[in-house]
Amino acid sequence: MKEDNISTRAFLLNSVNYGDNHKIINLLTWKDGVRSAIALGARQSRKRFAGCFEPFNLLNVELASRSKSNLVRLHNANYVWINKKIRSHINRIAVAAYLTEITKEFTHESLPCQDIFTSLFAAYILLENGFKIESILAFSMVSLLIHSGVSPNMDICLSCKTPVNCGHTYYLQPSSGGILCRWCEPSPSASKYTLPGDLLLAINKSISFCFDIQSLNLFEQSDRDRLGQFWTKAIEFLENCWQDNQNIFFPFLYTFNQYITYTIEKEVKNFKFLISVL
Repeated sequence: MKEDNISTRAFLLNSVNYGDNHKIINLLTWKDGVRSAIALGARQSRKRFAGCFEPFNLLNVELASRSKSNLVRLHNANYVWINKKIRSHINRIAVAAYLTEITKEFTHESLPCQDIFTSLFAAYILLENGFKIESILAFSMVSLLIHSGVSPNMDICLSCKTPVNCGHTYYLQPSSGGILCRWCEPSPSASKYTLPGDLLLAINKSISFCFDIQSLNLFEQSDRDRLGQFWTKAIEFLENCWQDNQNIFFPFLYTFNQYITYTIEKEVKNFKFLISVL
């Protein structure tokens, strides 16, 4: 049967050993969304795919596909961009691993998702360049939800339609897809975490950056450098929130992870690891 060859940029999402010599890998590709591939002889030969199964690196992969099979063959792989710092800091590893896992849950086999690909790549670059972890994680979680089409409404209370105000507290309701103010939440004592209005306003102000990133070609070094410049300006609202109140990050993290868990209908395995090291 004739094979179709695909050459594309990709990130490794996860891999498992298969038999004595092979690996089954999941890739997030630029051209074709998530693809499952078999790397024949990957465990036996150290030269053929040398180091290409390390996480958080950008690869160029050549895939051989047969029309009746969802499993493609990894013909070749090489590095395009290598992270040098993420894996030297346990907290940055935890953030990158968490974002990689939830990205996998929000993407689909053979369905292009270049907005999500770019968002994950941007998060890796920002982690590599040493920017503040809280802001990278918060922004990337919201960005992923936006590009997946499942972002909660954070502008107004779903019940009374009152716009978010600084100084008020709000409750994120996963089942309703948005927030309720403290006056409209039917059982506030049962809600474990609250979100301050100033944090929601900061997130809303930074959302435009989700779309600014998409104008960059992160495959080029010049645009990877520009990303840091964009980030510094766009994210100052979030940075000010963490500086003004160090106690609001974990309520945000637990609340939005709960929302993600509700949306994907399963627990995020790397969340416990993330919490343990932050």
